Amino acid sequence: MSDVSLFFRHYERIIRMTRWALVGLWVLTCLYFLMPSLTKPVTAPTNKAKTSFKTEARDMSYVLVSPQKTVKITGEEGHYVEKDVVNLAGNVTLDTEDGTHIVSRDVRLNPETKHVHGDHAVHGKGPLGTFEAEGFSLDNAGEYLCLKGRSHLILNVAP
Repeated sequence: MSDVSLFFRHYERIIRMTRWALVGLWVLTCLYFLMPSLTKPVTAPTNKAKTSFKTEARDMSYVLVSPQKTVKITGEEGHYVEKDVVNLAGNVTLDTEDGTHIVSRDVRLNPETKHVHGDHAVHGKGPLGTFEAEGFSLDNAGEYLCLKGRSHLILNVAP
């Protein structure tokens, strides 16, 4: 593994992070962060990421942050299908800070618009109960969850 440096410009200072420091986050080729104080995500793709995703897959993880929620999305493989759209496949999990856990076979996400959707079977659980559906859509970094197709919900009843 070569040492690939990513540079983030936040206000007037530059923070240097190496690939070795990012391996613990399961981010091997690029990292997207949305700072709550910024309106657009800070994107730091490497040149290797653009070429390597055409031929091979990598373990990928993304963190989407909004003022209301934080969503961590992890998949076994990641491929760029468009300039700003990533397709994550292979046991994709979405975890939010409020305890919601969603599992699907593959999802598509756009880190810039904070939109995530999946067209395959999905199941999950959270503070309100459990669910299964034929697909889902997650908007605004996890603020809204929309279930698609035939859905089965079991809501928790407060005592």
